[in-house]
Amino acid sequence: MAAVVEASATTRIELSVLVRAAAAIDQSGPGEPTWRDRLRDAIEELVRAGIIDAPKSRGHWDGRTQPALPRWVRRRPTTSQAAPARPARAWHHRLHWVPRLDAERRLSPAEFKLLDAVDRWLPQAEKALVVPLRERSWQLLGDDKALEALRPGRLFGPGRLTLDLLRCRVTWPPVQELRLGAGRWLIVENWSTYESLCAVARETGFDGRIIFGSGNQVGTRIAALAETAEAPSAPVAYFGDIDAGGIRAARLAVTTAANVGWPAVRPARQLYELALASPQRLTEKPASAEAVAWARSWFGDELGQRIGQCLESGSTIRQEAVGLELLMTHLPVLGV
Repeated sequence: MAAVVEASATTRIELSVLVRAAAAIDQSGPGEPTWRDRLRDAIEELVRAGIIDAPKSRGHWDGRTQPALPRWVRRRPTTSQAAPARPARAWHHRLHWVPRLDAERRLSPAEFKLLDAVDRWLPQAEKALVVPLRERSWQLLGDDKALEALRPGRLFGPGRLTLDLLRCRVTWPPVQELRLGAGRWLIVENWSTYESLCAVARETGFDGRIIFGSGNQVGTRIAALAETAEAPSAPVAYFGDIDAGGIRAARLAVTTAANVGWPAVRPARQLYELALASPQRLTEKPASAEAVAWARSWFGDELGQRIGQCLESGSTIRQEAVGLELLMTHLPVLGV
């Protein structure tokens, strides 16, 4: 994150830039309930180190999910003496802009390493296949995640480095979804329930999109959609298991959506109500107190209290309790 701040062409750096930088290094981050806390800690560390300033007004903080994060930070001006100019060198003609950029604001070691590697690789670029971004990153830098970390910075953009120039593309696992219109989006944790909801959606004229969340892989599904598709225009509904794992996946969906700039992810209340009406329960290990508190806050009111009680006692309800036969007798539930 510090390297991206240093490399930024502007003094103001948006939260999404910091999030991509952090996620490029900490791949387990978005999949963990403590991810947002660790991101907040890292930002506070940069503030204490005198690298950035965070906005003071609450209006410039994103508090949709806790802990709140600044929507942007500002790089502090440096008072250190300018480093000596680099020796003149002849760059590949596609990198003609590098000397001017370095003169305006000295390239960081990570930036220079990338540009040097690209300079040496470009003569063979015309014969290169278009490969996944991480493969090109490994080839150029010996680090499969380095390009992801540098991509939000000043080296990339029109007239500078682009994915086309580097002959690579961003890749994500395929997203299984049913598109029936421009209406509400619904993310479903498990495959069986996804299939049943899709069947009901076709029967009822549901005008929206149903997305298979794939459990704890929901973060990659949302990230993939954010990279390749238009953003939802309204809050996104989520339906999953009522147990510790289901709440963990829901939290991941909420956090990832906030990080990519989507509208809020909210519980599909009618579907959760149907699940709670199921007489069949499993008894498993209770969820942590912290997870229970989050669930009660996310669901809110009486529904949050009832689901919180299930989580506290280990009373588990899989979303398969809301099966096709039940759904066909409660068709309005797709209003989520």
